[in-house]
Amino acid sequence: MTFEAAEIFEPYGCAAVEGQKGSNHGSNVCEGPGGELIAVWYGGTAEKHEDVQIWMSKKLPGQGWEKPWVCEKEGKTSKIPEEMEEFEGNSSEGNPVIFYEKERNRLHLWWVTIWGFGKNRGWSTGFIKYKHSDDLGKTWALKKDGRPRLLHDFWGMMIKNVPIKLSSGDVLLPSMAEWTSYSPIFWKCPAAEFAKGCLESQWRKITTTSTGCFQPTVAEIEPGHVLALMRTSTGGPFSGVMARMDSHDLGETWTAARPNDYGFPNPNANNAMVKLASGHLVLVFNDSPEIRNPLTAALSEDGGRTFPWKRDIERTADGKGRFHYPCAIQAADGRVHVTYTNTTERTDNIKWASFTEDWIKS
Repeated sequence: MTFEAAEIFEPYGCAAVEGQKGSNHGSNVCEGPGGELIAVWYGGTAEKHEDVQIWMSKKLPGQGWEKPWVCEKEGKTSKIPEEMEEFEGNSSEGNPVIFYEKERNRLHLWWVTIWGFGKNRGWSTGFIKYKHSDDLGKTWALKKDGRPRLLHDFWGMMIKNVPIKLSSGDVLLPSMAEWTSYSPIFWKCPAAEFAKGCLESQWRKITTTSTGCFQPTVAEIEPGHVLALMRTSTGGPFSGVMARMDSHDLGETWTAARPNDYGFPNPNANNAMVKLASGHLVLVFNDSPEIRNPLTAALSEDGGRTFPWKRDIERTADGKGRFHYPCAIQAADGRVHVTYTNTTERTDNIKWASFTEDWIKS
């Protein structure tokens, strides 16, 4: 089968209140040691609501997705800076990122907790949190007080896209600044530090000078050369167009952002890129400057210089429906797996699609 797709759960499967529609968004996916797919997302009454939790589901080879369960609802962090104590309100969870580390059979999970919730709070009060599991999510490594680790000390940070292991063995986690401006930020962890796990590893923040673009998705297209493609803000310097940055020193420094070389649009929405075992690149994005429909896969066979092949994963002829916020990985069998938000009149849930390079070219 060259293409298959399915909703990960029923339309009302992850509502905070049973029987209500709820809202689900910000999915991520990885492959475990037995070929199982592991997906995470946030869901609850509505984005930024206090009942939003991080959900997880698994799909064993040849089977459907398991009934989702809550894998995180941590609430307020134990390390709120003193200057935040003036604010009142509970917290909300958002944007989980999941990564499987083969060397130690370890599952890593990062996510965002928004301090406060509702219309008076937003992603600009977000903190990136981090924990890992050595039994594929049954139990998690936590601090002595039972809470996860904070990746940074001050609010205003956000994540969405998966980290990559560089040719040096170091891990590069893409993120963004929400507090002062929309700008790409990266977190880098040496291989020896990453091996220490969530509680002891040391991560270094790498800032950039670009603004008006965010949520970078990254791939090392050749040794040392990292390509980043980014979502752009409405009304910003790249409005309606996907932005690009490059690093030629393993993510240490970055060129200024510029419009992408492919003429690809961006409707203020996330993109997802993955480098395949073949060396080719697959990019999943909304091929529209205005709406998150269609959701399209593009293929490059020349290291990201061109993307001559495109095929829609999902679209509607009338423009209704939103298919957005993708995450893309390649499994050991060579297939590309994508999870994304599936928003229609019927539902607001997370969907999964799987396909091959040849499917895109056909």
